[in-house]
Amino acid sequence: MAFLPTSEIELEENRSRTTSSDKPELSGYHRLANIMYQDQNLAIFRRFQEINILQLMSLQAEILDLNTWFQHRRSEDETTHPAYSCSFRELRQSQLHQNSVLSSARSSDTNLPLRERDISSLSQYELLLSLREKMSEYNALLLQVSQLSQKPNPDKSQLMELQRWLRDESGGAGFLKAAEFSTWEETERDKYIVIKNADIEDDFLTKLVSNVLLLMFHRLFGYRWKMGKIIDQKSGLTSYSDTKISKIGSIFAATLSSALPVLSIFVLDRLHSTTIRIGVTLVFTTVFALVLAAFSSAKRVEIFAATATFAAVEVVFIGTAIN
Repeated sequence: MAFLPTSEIELEENRSRTTSSDKPELSGYHRLANIMYQDQNLAIFRRFQEINILQLMSLQAEILDLNTWFQHRRSEDETTHPAYSCSFRELRQSQLHQNSVLSSARSSDTNLPLRERDISSLSQYELLLSLREKMSEYNALLLQVSQLSQKPNPDKSQLMELQRWLRDESGGAGFLKAAEFSTWEETERDKYIVIKNADIEDDFLTKLVSNVLLLMFHRLFGYRWKMGKIIDQKSGLTSYSDTKISKIGSIFAATLSSALPVLSIFVLDRLHSTTIRIGVTLVFTTVFALVLAAFSSAKRVEIFAATATFAAVEVVFIGTAIN
């Protein structure tokens, strides 16, 4: 997670933490690439989903066209060269013994468009090779698009920080020109893909800590206590470790999960009416399930099992109290 300074005092504090270097100062894309390398939450790129889908549709149409011609040529060869359908060796060797007269006759119809006239002159084996090439291209792109669609969107806070850095006078200072100016102008997160550590949990609690609590901490104390890592000297852009953020979230979740059952037993012990105890049990069980669903990446069956166990503990306590 990275944050830009919001005041001159904070900027000066950050600059005072950096050491001078004899390396030439980076600018433009080189400077931005160095920032993205140091904090992958800012390694945000366009998905170009619509273009990818259009390319897939284009390849799909070409394959269907080639397949139509291939089936037509195969049907013709079933009569004139029946051995082709029983032996790929015969089909390959047919390429060395093509009838030039027949090939010329096939391409002599000048009423056909050039592209279709060229396809119509291809042999069955040539069409098979063309299909193989197009299918390889289509399958590779299809797998790439499928894999990219599963990659996460960037956090809203990090997209906004990147956009702020690009506009900031001490940051990118609007170095993007012409069509490239619109690269990161879109505000919708699903237009982008982020390259970051997939091992870090991305649940609601982690997002709460990183996008809200960490931002407040950075604005109030972080830059004064010289926390975080300066990843861009001129703008004072500060980055915090994702691993530490995830660890804080885990500690908070562990504390909450251990305190909630004890708290429910304590409250139930203070009550004397069985009806009220059952109502309170319902409230605590619901809260437990909501917390588990919001603050963890547990599956539905895991949430159901944990909630049932939690409810069982409360029911046992109520039964013991009644007896």
